[in-house]
Amino acid sequence: MIHSPPGSSSRPTIGRVREALFSILQNEIRGAKVLDLFAGVGTVGIEALSRGAAKAVFVESNPKIVRILKSNLIALSPSSIWEVLRGDARKACNTKGLKEERFNLIFCDPPYHLLDFSIVSNYKDLLEDGGVMVVQHPKKREPQDAYHTRVIGDNALSFWRKE
Repeated sequence: MIHSPPGSSSRPTIGRVREALFSILQNEIRGAKVLDLFAGVGTVGIEALSRGAAKAVFVESNPKIVRILKSNLIALSPSSIWEVLRGDARKACNTKGLKEERFNLIFCDPPYHLLDFSIVSNYKDLLEDGGVMVVQHPKKREPQDAYHTRVIGDNALSFWRKE
């Protein structure tokens, strides 16, 4: 069971959105290196690990949420396959250790008031060739350059692939 803090300081990705995400990406998860930006309590990255991802890196800025995230990870996964970075996900692509890594999947679920689709171009360099970046956003704010967008209720998932 994944724990989250009371109140609205963390917004775990709702089940229907996660179900759609992993249905679309089902063939991309096994053995993948995953970067979970604005990770919150880690629901997406933890599910990726449970579906066979080789490694997940979580980026979260709130220190209280980071403690809960680490607790969730310790309870559910061996520490050799995950890493938690505390910091602003909008700037983490410039973090020394992170900018040398390459990922097969990057998931980004920013608080909607911080949503800026330029984050895709900031992080594309961290994708392996053929890797996928997914941004969760309100369905009313659709990007123009995604190769696929799936609407789920009031939310949407938009996908970019590095060729």
